[in-house]
Amino acid sequence: MQFKLSISDVWMVADSTLPKINKLYIEGTLEFEHNQVEGEYLDLTLSATHILISGGRLIVGWEDAPFRGNAEIILRGNQNTREIFVSNGPNVGAKCIG
Repeated sequence: MQFKLSISDVWMVADSTLPKINKLYIEGTLEFEHNQVEGEYLDLTLSATHILISGGRLIVGWEDAPFRGNAEIILRGNQNTREIFVSNGPNVGAKCIG
């Protein structure tokens, strides 16, 4: 399943692996949960074709509270994947965090 997820002015905490995302726009905050759940640290995966952070933050752990599970960010796509047009800068291609 692929869909577009836009997080604007929201602080979202991911406590489970997210579904495959085509375009992820982060204008607020997306944080990977770093606490134990049922006594275990979480292993979380974020899989997307494009990740565009515009005035927001992607947080995987903090200096005083590091992420202790396994965090995996998978960037998908190939040379045929369409670019995202960015009005104030270069376009964002596949397998890119911009």
